[in-house]
This record gives sequence, structure tokens and C-alpha cells, in this order.
Amino acid sequence: MNTIQSDTILTYLSNDEENFKELSIQFKKIQEFEEKLHFEYEQFQNMLKQLYEKEKSNIGKMGDLLKAVSEASALVNARRSQYQLFIQKKVIPSLNGQIEQIKQKKLLVQDYMAKKAFEGQKEEKLKQITNDEAKQKEVYGQLEQSRRDKNTAANTLITQFSIHINERNAETKAMFQHILNHLMVMCSTGLQEFSKVAHLIVEMDEKPDAEQFLSKMLGNQKNKKQQQ
Repeated sequence: MNTIQSDTILTYLSNDEENFKELSIQFKKIQEFEEKLHFEYEQFQNMLKQLYEKEKSNIGKMGDLLKAVSEASALVNARRSQYQLFIQKKVIPSLNGQIEQIKQKKLLVQDYMAKKAFEGQKEEKLKQITNDEAKQKEVYGQLEQSRRDKNTAANTLITQFSIHINERNAETKAMFQHILNHLMVMCSTGLQEFSKVAHLIVEMDEKPDAEQFLSKMLGNQKNKKQQQ
């Protein structure tokens, strides 16, 4: 029991608490940024839809391009929404939960340290009593009880600190695994959908539509200018 490094454990838990607080703050910033970005892309998509409605009857191929970009952006933005909601609903509450659990573990360390100090006080007091057998017996009984209390606190601390380490590791691994999965899905969706639009651009020939539009707008004036 005396091998428990209570000061080191307390420092370790304090560092863990600070790290989780910093992660929670940073993920909150990311979540708010992603939420704002999601909103701005929604605005962008709505604008493209409006442009498409105006353009589709003029130069149809350009209208098709606007529609394709809008639809691809919407699919990627849906993934972004899932990502930011995951951070908001899962990651941040999990981190805050870890912080609260660490606070409880720190109380266990402090309780063990207090009981260990109390045991030391009783040991010193017993040493000071030399000629009073009844008092010695009384203090010895108190010392034995303080040892039992310290050992109980030590066992609780050993169990709970071990649980903390294992749960902290598992929670951190799971958190980053899910975060990376969301990011990979969002990036994969973007690569897939925007590649389709890029291919559409490469293959698109808008000139016939543009010629038809110009003829409609300019009538014979365009032909006369070409003949001059």
C-alpha cells in the first residue's frame, strides 16, 4: 500500500483533466466553425439553384453545370452536417464526462492522502505515550482503525485509477476513430461527387447552346457581323 505514488497520480489526473478541457474547447470551436460552414454552403447551394433556374432556358449546358455543382455540394454538406453533429452530440459530452470522472478520481487520491496522514499522526502519538497503558491501548485502537481506513482508501484508489486509465485509453481511441471515419466519409464523398462534376466540365460542349442563345438574342445582326 505504501508504494502508491499519490502525488504523482494526482499530478497525472490533473494533467488529464487539463488535456480533456483543452480538447473540449478546441472541438467546440471546430463544431461551431463546421456549423457555420454548413450554413454558408447551404446559401451557396440555394444561390446556384436560383442561377440554374435563370440559366436553364438560356444556355442549357451551363445550367446543367450549375445544377451539378449544387447537387454535389449538397451531398458533401450533408456529410459535414453529420460530422459537426457528431462532435456536438457525442465528442464534447464524452470529453466533459471524462473531466467530471477525473474530478471524482482526484477526490479519491485526496481521501487516501488524508487517511495516510491521519495514520501517521496516530503512529507519532502512540510513540509519545510511554507511561499510560490505557491511553496506549486507546491510541493503538485508533491507529489500527486508521490503518484499515487507509487500506480501504488505497484499494479503492487502485481500482478506480486502473479503471480511469483503461477507460481513458478506450474512450480516446474510439473518439478519434469515429472522428476520422466521419472525415474520411466526407472527403470520400467530396472526391466522388466533385470528380463527377469535373468530368462533366471536361466533356461538356456548351457552344451549340451558346450559338442558339446568341442567335435568339441577336437575330440576323450576329450573321451580318460575321460576314463583314
